[in-house]
This record gives sequence, C-alpha cells and structure tokens, in this order.
Amino acid sequence: MSDHTPAAWYVSPAENAEPKSVVAWVNKPSGEGLAVVAYRRDVASFEAEANARLIAAAPDMLAEIDKQIKWLRHLRAEIDDSIRPSLLMGIDQSIKYLDLVSAKARGETAP
Repeated sequence: MSDHTPAAWYVSPAENAEPKSVVAWVNKPSGEGLAVVAYRRDVASFEAEANARLIAAAPDMLAEIDKQIKWLRHLRAEIDDSIRPSLLMGIDQSIKYLDLVSAKARGETAP
C-alpha cells in the first residue's frame, strides 16, 4: 500500500459544505480530481484548515524523508570509526526513526 497520488496538492475551503470544512485536493495527471475533506463537527475551522494543509504537504514530506534517509545512509557508510560514537549513534537513530515514519506513511512494516 505504498502508492499515493504524486501530483501537487492544494488546500481550499470545501464547496457547498459546512463552514469548518476544508479540502486537501489534487488534480491527477489523468485530469481527474481527488479531494480529502479535513473536517469534524467538534473541530474548529482553523484546526480543519491545519489538518488539510498537513494532508496536502504529506507527499512532499514523504519524498524529503526518503531523500534524507538516503543521504544519512550514504554519510554513515563514508564515516570511519574515528568519529565520536555519539555522532554515529545519532545518525543511526535518525535513520531508524525516519525509516519508521516512511514505512508508516506507506502502510508498510519498517525495515
């Protein structure tokens, strides 16, 4: 379940909906539209908008997380053992946590 709609996502108020409704939407390359409504009755409108912005930013964040994992793995492979152990541990932990987040976003089990 790792596929998501890869195009640029946007945020706008939902048409013909309650005032607290905000939509994260994307135009697919095929020309179809896809929308995700960020709304709950007990959520303030500013929170619904924040939720929609988070949904819209998710594909970009996932792509950046994957770039950072690749960079950190490359960096870790290039570092020799003369570096402070705490720095190596920090790099290893960063890779681990970013892997967990990436796997969660894809609906996969972390490596």
